Amino acid sequence: INAKYMGKKLALEHMNSFRNLTALGPMVRVGTLPMRLLALKYGANIVYSDEIIDKKLIASKRVENHALGTIDYIREEDKSIVFRTCVRDHPNVLQLGTADPALALRAALFVQDDVDVIDVNMGCPKHFSVHAGMGAGLLSKPQMIRSILTTLVKNLRKPVTCKIRLLESPEETLELVRLIESCGVSALAIHSRYIKERPRDPAHWDLLPALTAAVRIPVYANGDIFRHEDIAHVKAMTGCASVLICRGAMWNCSVFRPEGLLPLEDVMREYTELAVRCEAPYKNTKYVLLQMMRVYQNYGDIGNGVNHATSMADICSALGMCGLYASVSAELAAAKSALPPPVFVPCPALPEDAVIYRFEDNPARTTVFVPEGLGADSPLPLSATAAAPPCASTSPVVCSVDDPAARTAAGFELQCPDETIPDYFCPRCASLEQPPSCPAPAESRGAEHDTCARGPRRRSDTESESQGGDAESRGDGEVGDGGGGDAASRKRMRL
Repeated sequence: INAKYMGKKLALEHMNSFRNLTALGPMVRVGTLPMRLLALKYGANIVYSDEIIDKKLIASKRVENHALGTIDYIREEDKSIVFRTCVRDHPNVLQLGTADPALALRAALFVQDDVDVIDVNMGCPKHFSVHAGMGAGLLSKPQMIRSILTTLVKNLRKPVTCKIRLLESPEETLELVRLIESCGVSALAIHSRYIKERPRDPAHWDLLPALTAAVRIPVYANGDIFRHEDIAHVKAMTGCASVLICRGAMWNCSVFRPEGLLPLEDVMREYTELAVRCEAPYKNTKYVLLQMMRVYQNYGDIGNGVNHATSMADICSALGMCGLYASVSAELAAAKSALPPPVFVPCPALPEDAVIYRFEDNPARTTVFVPEGLGADSPLPLSATAAAPPCASTSPVVCSVDDPAARTAAGFELQCPDETIPDYFCPRCASLEQPPSCPAPAESRGAEHDTCARGPRRRSDTESESQGGDAESRGDGEVGDGGGGDAASRKRMRL
C-alpha cells in the first residue's frame, strides 16, 4: 500500500507542474474508466474523462462500489453511470461541461475529492454543447469564461484548467488566452482548429507558438497527434509544454508507448478485459471497439462479431474471450451477494462560504460598492477594509481624485469594475443571500426594492436607458421590486 501511495504521490507532484506531460484527451463516449486505465498502463502521464455536464453530475449520487473497487456517480433511478473512477485512475482530470459558475462550482465541489484536476470544456463544437452555451459556445462570452474560471479557482482545492479552440483571428485568440491566464488557471489546452473545422481539416500547429509565448502557464497542444514520435515534433514546433492525444489514442491506445504501437487486436482485447472488470455498458464498449477498427466491415470475423453484438458476452465471444467473461462475471456476482446495500450520497448544496463570481460582458453594468466599516473578515472577496472613495465614483475611469495614493488609501482600488463581487450581497449586513432573505430591519430598506437602503448606487434613468437591453427580460443582476415601482424604477435596481 505504501509503495502504491508513494508512486501516486510522485505522479501527482509531476502532474502539478503540468509540463512535459502526455495526456489522454477528453473524448465523448471514449474517455471512460477502461480507456483511462489502458492509457495509463501504456504510458500516459494524465488522463481526461469524457465531458460530463454539470447538471447531470449534480443530479447524480455518489456511491462506493466495493464489488468493483470503484467510486461511482450514478443516477439512482436507472443506475446509469455518470462518472466512475478508482484508485488506479490517477492522475486524472474531470472535464466539466458548464455555462454557469454556480452550477460549475456545485458539481466540482461534489467530485473534487475523487479527481486531481477540474477542466472546463470550451472547445466542443457539437450542437448538444453549443446550443446550451457550453463548449465552444463559451468562446464568444469572455466574461462568462472569467466568471466560471474565477469561481472555480477561488473555491476549489484542486487545480483548474480549460480547453479551447482557435478563434477567427490570431488577435482574438491571443486576447482570450491572456484573459484565461488572468483567472488563475493552472494550464490551458488549445485544440489547434477553428470552431467551424472538423477532424478532416488539418490542425494549425503554426498558430500555437505565438500563443504559448504570450502566457506563463503551461499550454497543451492538441490536434493530429497519431504517433509517439509526433509528440516531440509538436512540442518543438509549437513551444507547448505538453500534449493531448485524442483520436490517435482512440484508434490505438498504445500510441503512448515509446517502444511503438502494439497490434490492434492485442489492444482491443486489453481494453475489453478492462471494460468487463469495470462493468462498462456494452454499448459504450462496442462503440469504442468500432472506433478502433474504423472500417470494421472489412475487419473480418472480429469486426462482424463486434458490429452485431447485443451484449458484453457477444463482444467477448467475437474476441475469443468467453472464458474471461464467464470467470469475471462469476467473481463479481459472488462479491455483490456478500455486500450490504450501497449507500447513495446526493450532491450537497453550495456551502455558505462559497462565493460565486459573475462578470458581465458590458462593463458599464458592473457596479462595485464597498460599504463603510465592512471588515476584512467579510465573506466578500476583498483583501482589506475599505470605505467609499472620496468622489463617490463607481468607476476608476471617471474618478475625480487625481492622487493614486489617496485613491488607494480610500479603498478605491478594491472598487474597480474589474474586481469581483458575488451575484448578490447586502452592503449593510454583508449577506450573500438573495435580497428577500436580507436580515436587515425592514425600516432600513428602500421603499422600491428588497435590499438595504444603503445598497448599490442607482443610476439615472438616462444612463439606464442608454445602456440598452430589456431589464425585465434579463434575470441576471436584478433586484426584486418588492411589489412596488414601475418598469423604469426596476431598471435602476440592476446591480
